[in-house]
Amino acid sequence: MKTEKLLPEIHRLREERAAIDTKLLALESLLVQSVQNEESLWDTNKAAEYLNVSRGQVDTLRNAGKLKARKIGGAIRFHPEDVRAFGQQA
Repeated sequence: MKTEKLLPEIHRLREERAAIDTKLLALESLLVQSVQNEESLWDTNKAAEYLNVSRGQVDTLRNAGKLKARKIGGAIRFHPEDVRAFGQQA
């Protein structure tokens, strides 16, 4: 390839790389936020510990629709506020 053709190609590739870097930073930021949100949610063990009941009882309450839960990537998670509200009702 001739030099005059190489310079525009190099410039184009640098622009593409800058755009990819920008997208990568945005995705990394979303991933960090997602991890932080998941860490603030409780798993069944934490909900059971807070309510002073067994894990099985938490599952029974969840399956009966009495205790709100979310499924995130196949894992059951509880918002602490929902568990606290249920604990105050019980």
